[in-house]
Amino acid sequence: MNKLALADMHIHSIRSFDGHDSVEDICRAAVKAGIKTIAVTDHYECGSPESPDQCEPERIDLSVADVSAQIGKHGELEILRGVELGQPHCDMETADRILHANEYDFVLGSVHYVKNGGDLYWFNYKERDPYEVYDQYINEVLKTAADCEFDSLAHMTYPLRYMIYRDGAVMDTSRYTDIYDAILDAIIKRGKALEVNTKLIEDPGGFFTPDEPILRRYYEKGGRLITLGSDSHYASLIGTGITLAADALRECGFDSYFIYRNRQPVEIPLGE
Repeated sequence: MNKLALADMHIHSIRSFDGHDSVEDICRAAVKAGIKTIAVTDHYECGSPESPDQCEPERIDLSVADVSAQIGKHGELEILRGVELGQPHCDMETADRILHANEYDFVLGSVHYVKNGGDLYWFNYKERDPYEVYDQYINEVLKTAADCEFDSLAHMTYPLRYMIYRDGAVMDTSRYTDIYDAILDAIIKRGKALEVNTKLIEDPGGFFTPDEPILRRYYEKGGRLITLGSDSHYASLIGTGITLAADALRECGFDSYFIYRNRQPVEIPLGE
């Protein structure tokens, strides 16, 4: 039996406004957890001037420097330089500037904010129509998938964490099948990856974002580029759910996932 090489490609340090631990502490935690490869992907929120991660763009320079300082200091742990670009479709000029400010191994593309609105985390979905918000959100994800520069599309169904899991909204997500297909078609056509975000999967009632039906659909369409990320903001949560995601991918038909070095995909067998 081949042993799975574990990689966590979505991690936030103290250089994100909502991160809690240094890159050095993250590396130590990764070694302890048996992770072989990590990417530190601190936030830069494009088109969201109220976010501390746009007000302080030097955070990304510091994040990359922190990662560089830890390379080679933690045994065989591979430490990759990354960034998570939020809403790049809202300010593509700034997104391009951030992309060219450093040499990255890996770039996540995501949507946390909606135009003329705030971070979707802060909405109270017990008081507002989740469909109205999700309609706007998922169309903005399509714009990112179709038009923006990134390596892997992060947590494609992000607001469902808060709509369904946190606030208990009852939603029929089957109404979004067509736009989900359009997003998957866009990233497949452009050679971009799809992230399996494992942040919630070990919690009672938790789920992957996106979930297994979407992963199966991606596979059916010919998509094979998959990255795995815990989206951890604490060193203690590095690697959360990664092995469960690997099991789910096997069940969906995948036989590998990918890490990125120098913005190029590197295949990692899922083993048995």
